[in-house]
Amino acid sequence: MVARSARGILTLMLHITEADVRCLLPMRECIGLMETAFRRLAMGEAINQLRHRLTLPTHSTLHYMAGADGRYFGAKLRHWLQQPQAP
Repeated sequence: MVARSARGILTLMLHITEADVRCLLPMRECIGLMETAFRRLAMGEAINQLRHRLTLPTHSTLHYMAGADGRYFGAKLRHWLQQPQAP
């Protein structure tokens, strides 16, 4: 998805599923990238926000995590909808 901000800046949002990741990122490459990411975190060159959960009174939950490295950032959003209990 491409959007233009109020200041006219184009941004790109890419939605990828877990199946997309498994298909496009071999595990060996993933391990190498994770090593690099942890090294950059240790050097203060990357940011990793702790995961957060927002739970509504209905027990539906929004779960999110975010991180950034240089010019790029990413976020994972997931929601759980609590179904009403039958009487």
